Amino acid sequence: RSKGTGNVSKGWKVGDDVYKPTSKGNEPAWNTVRSRFWKNEATSADAVEKYGAENVARMKKGNAPQRYNPDKGGMESMELSHEPIPKRDGGKDFVPRWPQDHAKVDPFRRPGY
Repeated sequence: RSKGTGNVSKGWKVGDDVYKPTSKGNEPAWNTVRSRFWKNEATSADAVEKYGAENVARMKKGNAPQRYNPDKGGMESMELSHEPIPKRDGGKDFVPRWPQDHAKVDPFRRPGY
């Protein structure tokens, strides 16, 4: 018998709220929320236009889109910036941003290059 066939409503699936409790009823960890966000984002109608086909393949696995940044001298991943309330202050809403753009809105975010 395959996993998850008994109770269909249990667990998270693409399209669900990223903060939906885990199948055990727990609040999902930030890594889980972030992964769910990118999986959901990968299914949006303009995902390929917005992020590129290679990135959409990454996102379907729960990974952030990446780009080459000449200032850094390498690849960087898009981040999720908690706005308007920082995560450290209990914020749950977030906006996808590249590291430099994240640093512009969050004095605690320093890309390091």
